Amino acid sequence: MYFIKNGIIYSCFIVLLSLNIKQSMFKHLYRLAVTVILFTALVLDSGCKQNAKDTSREIEKYNVYIKGQLDLMNSGKIAGPKAFIDSISSYCDQLHEKPTCLFRKYLEICMYYFHKGNYDSSLVYVDKSLRVFEQNNLDKIFPVGLINILSAKGESLCATNRFDEAYYYYFKAKQLAEEIKDTCELSPFYYSLAIVSYKQKKYYEALTFFKLTYKFSQCKQQSITYQTQEYLDDIALCYEKLNMPDSALYYYQAALSFTEKNMESFDKIAASKAVGVILGNMGGLYLSKGDVDTAVEILKKSYAINIQPYHEKQDAVLTHLKLANAYYKKYAMAILFPTLTDIRKELDTISHPLEAEYQWRQLMYLYYKDIGKQKEAFTYYYKYTTLRDSLWENDKIQLQNDLSKELKDKEHLYQIASLQNKRKFDRLYLFIVMAILCIACLIGRFVYLNYKKNKKHLGELKALNNQVLNQKMELEKKNIEKDRILDVVAHDLRSPVSGIFSLADIMVAEDYSGTQAKQSAGIIKNASLSALSLINELLGYRNDVTKTYIREQVDLLKLVDESIELLKFKAGEKGIILHKHFPPSPVFIHADKEKIERVLQNLLGNAIKFSRLKSDIDIIIEKSNSSVLIKIRDNGIGIPQKQQAEVFDMFTQVKRKGTAGEQSYGLGLSICKQIVEAHKGKIWFESEEGKGSCFYVALPVSDVL
Repeated sequence: MYFIKNGIIYSCFIVLLSLNIKQSMFKHLYRLAVTVILFTALVLDSGCKQNAKDTSREIEKYNVYIKGQLDLMNSGKIAGPKAFIDSISSYCDQLHEKPTCLFRKYLEICMYYFHKGNYDSSLVYVDKSLRVFEQNNLDKIFPVGLINILSAKGESLCATNRFDEAYYYYFKAKQLAEEIKDTCELSPFYYSLAIVSYKQKKYYEALTFFKLTYKFSQCKQQSITYQTQEYLDDIALCYEKLNMPDSALYYYQAALSFTEKNMESFDKIAASKAVGVILGNMGGLYLSKGDVDTAVEILKKSYAINIQPYHEKQDAVLTHLKLANAYYKKYAMAILFPTLTDIRKELDTISHPLEAEYQWRQLMYLYYKDIGKQKEAFTYYYKYTTLRDSLWENDKIQLQNDLSKELKDKEHLYQIASLQNKRKFDRLYLFIVMAILCIACLIGRFVYLNYKKNKKHLGELKALNNQVLNQKMELEKKNIEKDRILDVVAHDLRSPVSGIFSLADIMVAEDYSGTQAKQSAGIIKNASLSALSLINELLGYRNDVTKTYIREQVDLLKLVDESIELLKFKAGEKGIILHKHFPPSPVFIHADKEKIERVLQNLLGNAIKFSRLKSDIDIIIEKSNSSVLIKIRDNGIGIPQKQQAEVFDMFTQVKRKGTAGEQSYGLGLSICKQIVEAHKGKIWFESEEGKGSCFYVALPVSDVL
């Protein structure tokens, strides 16, 4: 009902938003019908919510009443449990939501009989509580109540050794809890499943559930809990039953360490009992491993703790039996008989499982057999084998019941799975039909809207394309104008500057009178030379950037050698020696020879410019399978760290004079980078101020034609 109702609301809401009916009359009728359906569904929904709120208030009032009655009974103002139950029955008759109170009443009576040890009556009342719950559909409005009922029935069934049925109800409670509770609240449900599995001797399953119990008990733990040591101890017991002693010992030690560490946080007697139980289990493990001396020492500590008043005396009896078994294995007969005599007294006064009686009889038989008293040995042999056969018969019956129940459960699960699959398919089919209808409506709406938008966008896009085209033509025109202006400026400047240079050169060469005239002429010469160099740089930059690359097969070693020879005299002026380190075989690249030559001359010229007088420059060429690496390394002034990031920038501000005062314009390395990258290569450098620089150029090689 909930699924269909919300499906109607959702579908109507989507369709109401998406449809656009053009005919006026049909449009109003359609929207009116949808509004009526939507209003009806919302009224139903609000009615259900109101009922749930009313029921929740009744449950809250009932809980307050129960707490008050419990306080009165504990204080002696209500005469015992029967009067308490009668009081609950009387209160339920006055409530508006009687079924809600009734199932709680039966559940309280169930728990009363359970704690009294009357498990049959406990089962009767938990079934009544469950019947009231199911007949009145309370699971939808109070799922926590159903979890409590299922758990209570599992407890009662487990107490009567009906483990398979108990497991079923515990598992149902766990499944329901997973739907409505936080995962950190699931540890009690996994613990119940673990206990049932352990009692059924399904130790692998029990181990898994105990570990989950421990895991979920820790995930939101705000303070130390006493149950943690119990979960660790139970995990260790499972490992011991599975014959994994090392893992068992690890968890026993973890449980003992946890308890001793948090002793002050727990009740003193409870903590002491826990230590006694853990030591008893640990001693039994050492005994099974054959470490008898360690077992005796630990078992004595355990027995001394739990034989005290208000402690686990039943566990003390079991520990005493383990200690007697250890004495027998040590053949300490003088200690064994008094120990067995004391155990007999304890068995006669302390409640214990049949397994304890069986172990005592077996030890008595072994004792008398080993000291040669055959008559007494036979008597105890008969007693212990009779009890053993009885225990085996009970296990056999339990195993048969487990197998029969398992077969029935599998058949039942198969039927449930078939029904669930059919139900899923029906729901899926309904959902698909609804989804297709909604999608069809949305698609129609979107197609129409997209058609209108696309028509509008096409016009806008056409206008934008025209605008971009016009802007492109304008930019190309401006770029051509810029190049023309650059040409005019460069050529107009070149002629007069060249004339100034020539005139100044003549003035310096001729023997003019007056020292001042010569100095002025020298200044004119240097200034015009600088201007001429700048103009050449600008023209070279334009040529390198705009000119089409003409690629050909180039002998790189020859090209580098030519560049060295060209700059050898310039290097000689500063006393610099150029060292070549070439590979033995030729290296060919597919490149624009003029451009690569400019890169080499620029890099080599920079190395000479910034090298100290009478220093060395190394030109190294290294070839690999697919590339060639050119290194030009000097021992000059280097590049400061803060300027290294700007070295390859166009029109960079990093302009430094050479060691002999040579001028720099900041264009050369930018041009080199563009040329190298145009050849699918890479250029970089390493430099340290005051120690020199090394520039690297990597280029792809080509096969020899």
